Amino acid sequence: MGRILKKKPDSRKSRLKNKPTQNGSIEPGAEGASVNVDVPKTEAVKRPAPQPKSAGPKKTVTPKEPGFIEKSQSFLREVKAELKKVVWPAKNQTVASTVVVIVLVIIVSSFLGLFDLGLKGLIRMVLH
Repeated sequence: MGRILKKKPDSRKSRLKNKPTQNGSIEPGAEGASVNVDVPKTEAVKRPAPQPKSAGPKKTVTPKEPGFIEKSQSFLREVKAELKKVVWPAKNQTVASTVVVIVLVIIVSSFLGLFDLGLKGLIRMVLH
């Protein structure tokens, strides 16, 4: 996800554009190229594709599925790579967030405790 795609330089395009032919002249249509009418263009020589050597029947090798150790090592490598991408908060920000969480837990728990005591007393009055 964080990879940056680089644009290829235009210099390669210009090299391909001014590519010399087999007889040494520059192809017509390229910038600054002159058309050489006297030299006939030679057609490309068609060569047959190389035939693979047959050394007998091919052996099919089934790939082994990685074992528990290999899977664990791969997982830990990926975890390490992901943890390098994490932006960790500063110490003062962590302390401030922790204090806010503790204060909110105290407020909510005291509210629920008082509400529970009120309902408990109400139920006792109704049952007696």
